[in-house]
Amino acid sequence: MRQRHFLHLYLFVNWHSHRESLKIKKKINNLYYFVFPGNILPKIPINVRASAYKMYIENNFSVFEIEVLTNEEINNFEFHAVNDPFKSIKAQEVIKKDNKFIVKFSRKELENLSENYGLHVISNIYHDHIVEISKVTNEKTNVI
Repeated sequence: MRQRHFLHLYLFVNWHSHRESLKIKKKINNLYYFVFPGNILPKIPINVRASAYKMYIENNFSVFEIEVLTNEEINNFEFHAVNDPFKSIKAQEVIKKDNKFIVKFSRKELENLSENYGLHVISNIYHDHIVEISKVTNEKTNVI
């Protein structure tokens, strides 16, 4: 293998070994892509990438602010169990602006959730994607 091809292979493997949150995400012609710095490697389309960045209580609702990068339309957000995906708690209200969503769930319904429930985004072609909630803060913002 020539040295240049080896370098591209090395960069490709190295880039794919990083967590998605560390990668550069870019919107090009209304589609979202992971891009490699310097355009050495081809861009990779993102199907759905969702991460919650705020969570707070508002009246009788648990509110999540979620950023969604997708090339698909979003149908809804829901909590469902890993071992029983048909038992779900659907969002009461969803407000959208660009790629950011404010999603409200009934606080009473979420009070008794067990640890095997996860927050999911459902696309228009019924793809089910987990929403990353590892870096959530508890302060309200004025996104929308």
